[in-house]
Amino acid sequence: MRLASFRAIETGGYQVGSLIDGSFKRFPETFEDLGWQRTGRIKCGTESNGGFRNIAISNCVFESCRGLALETVDGGIMEDITVTGVSMRDIRNAPLFVRLGSRPRGPTGIAIGTLKRVLISNVTCNALLNDMPSIISGVPGHAVEDIKIRYG
Repeated sequence: MRLASFRAIETGGYQVGSLIDGSFKRFPETFEDLGWQRTGRIKCGTESNGGFRNIAISNCVFESCRGLALETVDGGIMEDITVTGVSMRDIRNAPLFVRLGSRPRGPTGIAIGTLKRVLISNVTCNALLNDMPSIISGVPGHAVEDIKIRYG
């Protein structure tokens, strides 16, 4: 296949359409040598003016992709998020990326958002080819609040 035919994919290590038709055809491992990065994952943000509230993510499998991303950087509010029963296999960057930032690309005068009340439980991750840690990050004067990570 040509490189251009792979760039539209957002499903990690699987070829376009192969998840839908049930054939689950993997990209060859050498494909990453051509400059492509696996990007499929569950992500709330980065565009975040409206915010994210009352979200439950449960009983999912991430495979051959990036990890879970919860990001609010444009003034949005992210709160009351529950992630449970997630299995991540062959993760290619931070398994958990929780970020409150201050980019701000929203309307003029929008304050820095908030990120609080997040529960992450019963999440497992296998990342043999990854040396990147999980990240929880706020900005000075604007802490990420009430984040609970537990197993069991």
